[in-house]
Amino acid sequence: MLALKYAGVRSVAAPLLDAALVDGDGSLAVGGAARGIDFVTAVPMAARRRCRRGYNQAEVLARIVAGQLERPFEAGLRERV
Repeated sequence: MLALKYAGVRSVAAPLLDAALVDGDGSLAVGGAARGIDFVTAVPMAARRRCRRGYNQAEVLARIVAGQLERPFEAGLRERV
């Protein structure tokens, strides 16, 4: 997680999510709960922090989750104030 967040190692995102979201039998842990999900979004990060890191790690994870759930990823729904 630290490599994703601070070192820009995006390649660890999918394995991290696999470990968190997949049950022991290989099925998606959210299973039937995904039926009630219309889309996936991410909480935006401060502009200065995003500029320094070059990306929003929460968005990277959210996009992968959206793909696993076969739901669209919707950016810009939240605003950081």
